[in-house]
Amino acid sequence: MEPSFLLEVIGQLPRTLLDMPSRVGPWLSAAARIRGRRVVYSPYLRAALSSASIEQTWGASDLGAVHVFANLLGGRALWSPHLSLSMTGGLAPRDPSVEPRPLAAPDLFVESYAAWLEADRLVRRLTRPRVEGPRPTVAILTSVWSRSPAGFFAETVDCVLRQTVPPDEWIILRNGPVVDDVASEIARAATAPFVRVIDVAENVGIIGAMRVCLDAATADFVLPLDSDDLLEDDALEVLAAWAAAEDADLVFSDEDHLTNGVLDHPFLRPGFDAVLHTESAYIWHACLVRRKLAVSAGAYQDAGAEYSHDWDTILRTSAAGRRLVHVPHLLYHWRTHPASHSNSGQQHPGTLASTRHLLEQTIARTSCPEKYRVAAFPRDRGLQEWYIERVAERLTDCLFVRVSDPYSPADSALTLDMPGRIMTIACGGAFSESLVQALVELPADALVCLAAAGITQIDAAGIRDAIKLFELHPAVEVVGGRTLDASRCVIESGRVYVDQGTWVDPLAGRSAADPGPFALALKAHCIDRPAAGLMVVRASRLRDLLVHGAITTLEDLSDACAAACLAGGTSIAYTPLLEGKVLQPAAGRPSVLADTRRLRERARALDYVGQLPIRHGAAALTLYRMRRRLA
Repeated sequence: MEPSFLLEVIGQLPRTLLDMPSRVGPWLSAAARIRGRRVVYSPYLRAALSSASIEQTWGASDLGAVHVFANLLGGRALWSPHLSLSMTGGLAPRDPSVEPRPLAAPDLFVESYAAWLEADRLVRRLTRPRVEGPRPTVAILTSVWSRSPAGFFAETVDCVLRQTVPPDEWIILRNGPVVDDVASEIARAATAPFVRVIDVAENVGIIGAMRVCLDAATADFVLPLDSDDLLEDDALEVLAAWAAAEDADLVFSDEDHLTNGVLDHPFLRPGFDAVLHTESAYIWHACLVRRKLAVSAGAYQDAGAEYSHDWDTILRTSAAGRRLVHVPHLLYHWRTHPASHSNSGQQHPGTLASTRHLLEQTIARTSCPEKYRVAAFPRDRGLQEWYIERVAERLTDCLFVRVSDPYSPADSALTLDMPGRIMTIACGGAFSESLVQALVELPADALVCLAAAGITQIDAAGIRDAIKLFELHPAVEVVGGRTLDASRCVIESGRVYVDQGTWVDPLAGRSAADPGPFALALKAHCIDRPAAGLMVVRASRLRDLLVHGAITTLEDLSDACAAACLAGGTSIAYTPLLEGKVLQPAAGRPSVLADTRRLRERARALDYVGQLPIRHGAAALTLYRMRRRLA
């Protein structure tokens, strides 16, 4: 190794890795790749093992390196796709005609969540952004009240005092009277020079308490920390580094649950997804937000958001057009216990009321609030919840186009429970020309729903939900749905691009009722490529695609949508409410209405891939990497 590189990274590695030199290799290699340095293999540099086998020398840290740095594996620029990547196969040639298997073989898995968490802690040392210039200052905001458990608060105090970079301020609000044990812990915390304790005579509630703390803070950024939750020891250092490097106004991390002293149920979030964010509160902890923005945006002022103040802050930040950045590391431990308002294991009625209120506020901010209403979400995700429903009045014009081909001729009627003109065209050389002619009579803001001819029914609720997504999110140019067979198994739902160079449909082969990890499969979110069998496209975008591209099939159109949105910085959304029913998948079809049995087999094969922490902006990839929840 170059001495300068070794000196640069060796201090970031834990001493436990240095006890056995063979364990350092994967981490140093990853550090080199992250820094744009070269790692070269030479067959002339050899070493012989005396007694231990290569399998015996691989420990959890080595497997953790492969696990955490999975997105660095399989790059075709450095590794031929015709060579095996398995630990047992070595450099054995691979048949290029066989569909490549995902890189995550079971023998590379970290076998416990504790081992994975330790690997994430190690990788943060290597991937932490460098901060040029002064580090942004950070204030922690915490409120304690009469029912705050003293033992849990003591652990919270300890975790703050252990921070590798201490906060510049820790504002602790005594929110009304507290028990003596809690008062003792407040006094212990107050011995730190950065702690300021504020008292109010009577409890002012969650929102009121956070506002008092915010008004007292002076740091660049603020971070709410519940009095019973814990931060990772380097949480503030990591969050502040990301905020500075990304010039972000709000950064948020991953989290897990702390139950009876045990860490479990990690939530590896996707990046900020404006569509998913409007549909569901999926970002809670840890959130580091610019203080002046929080003040100007009215954070902690709306009493209706009492039990969902994190979602309220993020909604306000997003509405202001500010930059939100995901920190892809687990930095927050959310405690579960019976006295908790938000994480007792039962749905709190206050949370339900607050989410409804915030959705109503979202509707009020639109230019035409009469087009929407808050309604019960029509899919069962395990708890009662609300969503924004598009009413049936003043709907955007929509043309329904059925596309027939030799595998599924239009020999059955399409059932629509809403007004709309239906036309049928065929795949092939005249596909683009036929569509262009159909678009001539449409207004510029019209939508076009394209469906494979094998689809016999499309529900109006799904079309209305697609219209809502176009209206609420101007950056969305395509909305994809899902096609279902007679047994309500998902044939196709749209794809996401995986770092390793493959497209994955994370829901294909699953039951339509399968909620997926954290039930994100049943919420609208962004994807990278719409389902070719059922999609809704803005007429203006469709015209551009047809004029400038050679499109002869729905698969071609789906690919063109993916490429155009990627190049133009626009979005493709997916909604599970847009469903196309297929009575019988066509025999022999190569792609659009593929064989359901094969898709089920593929879904089972992808189960183990769900553990890979591949980072992506689409919520769908959280489904992909969290098929199996780590034990």
